Amino acid sequence: MPPGFSVTGNGQLSVRWSWRSISSLFLLGFAVLWNLLLLFKLGSTGIDLIRGVFALAGFGLLYRGLAGVLNSTTITVNENQLTVRHSPMPWYPAPTIDAASIEQLFVSEGYTQSKNGTRTPYYLLNAVLRDNASKRLSTRFSDIGQALYLEQEFERVLHIRDRSVAGEVRGTIRNI
Repeated sequence: MPPGFSVTGNGQLSVRWSWRSISSLFLLGFAVLWNLLLLFKLGSTGIDLIRGVFALAGFGLLYRGLAGVLNSTTITVNENQLTVRHSPMPWYPAPTIDAASIEQLFVSEGYTQSKNGTRTPYYLLNAVLRDNASKRLSTRFSDIGQALYLEQEFERVLHIRDRSVAGEVRGTIRNI
């Protein structure tokens, strides 16, 4: 099992992991500072459209920072359904999917790009449904092994034979 995961089972598989990271702590600190500065500025000058936009951005940053520090994700799968929950703060995606409608699970890859052009990969767990729709199940993983572990274990519980899917990234499960 990859580090940072906790797994429970009782006729179902439930995997939980925390979002906490250094970048979330920095974002939260920045958001608190941003909002305090904005509060002092608004207190002395009032609010107009531009300041209102900055205030909304500040609240969005604060929410994201708090979620990144406090939240955890739990994906629970049994023979009837797959459920994704983020708590304590609500976050997207958080689907509940009927197990019979899941055709295949797969891991896709995306990239973030820094100002200096460095590309950093991230990985997402997805489901292909019987109607050929694709549904994102997870937030970003920095380690492909974590996403592949979830794919493998959830397919085992759902009795899904692994097969290739367009847009799928292949890799090996490390740190287990």
